[in-house]
Amino acid sequence: MRTLAIILIFAAPALAKTGGHVKATLLVSDGEAALRLVHEPHWHTYWINPGYSGLATTLTPGILDFPAPERIVYGPLTSFGYGGEILIPAKLPAGVTKATAVWLECAEVCIPGRAELTAVAAAPGLFEKMRASMPLPNLEAALSASRRGGQVILEIDGRHPLAEFFPAEPGAFESARGPISVAPTRTQITLPKAPGATDLQMLSGILTRPGTAPVWILLPIDSERATARNLFLAFLGGLLLNLMPCVFPVLSIKVLGLIKASGGHRAPHVHALA
Repeated sequence: MRTLAIILIFAAPALAKTGGHVKATLLVSDGEAALRLVHEPHWHTYWINPGYSGLATTLTPGILDFPAPERIVYGPLTSFGYGGEILIPAKLPAGVTKATAVWLECAEVCIPGRAELTAVAAAPGLFEKMRASMPLPNLEAALSASRRGGQVILEIDGRHPLAEFFPAEPGAFESARGPISVAPTRTQITLPKAPGATDLQMLSGILTRPGTAPVWILLPIDSERATARNLFLAFLGGLLLNLMPCVFPVLSIKVLGLIKASGGHRAPHVHALA
């Protein structure tokens, strides 16, 4: 399917036809806009990171703000995308009421889709429901991300055995769901690096947990080497602090106190830097 996606990129004229298994509508209400995609059963379209293969849906002119995707498993392949009916918030230039949507719809085969759309009014309350389901940034949901060999361990707060993480960077990690380790108050999600991928310095993506609203997370990835380096720098910082002139009087007082406590013996000198 990776080969198919590459072929479709260069086969631009094929995008002039609609796929036929996905219906697209451009909705507007009080200055807001959204692209609605209705998929026939077993058909799907793709997120910004399509996973193993695929192409993200686009709207021109405009920018799409994608909701949380789902994992779509077909045999040994796993992709990130949407089925059923999905509303994707859109930002349109001022005064624009027409736009072109382009997508890739897949089931057992993949077909390029395209639609020239004219905005229509959204049903009352539809956009409120859409906004409530959108992932928002959350700096507290993720505790840490650490690199361990060929994988990244994402640690999140709470016990979430069914949690899923969708990395935003295409091709950085394997798209299949990795192992999850659950503790009473924390959960670790393993993200195996994709073959040939470079190491990321930042981890970003959408975290989903059943019963909890999806959230966007962004945090640095600390490697084992970086952790050791930070500990070494902390040790050097403490050593320099003890050697600063302003600390010498304090050290002298501690030394005298230890000698006095030991009855004048010198054995306790090993504790003077404690």
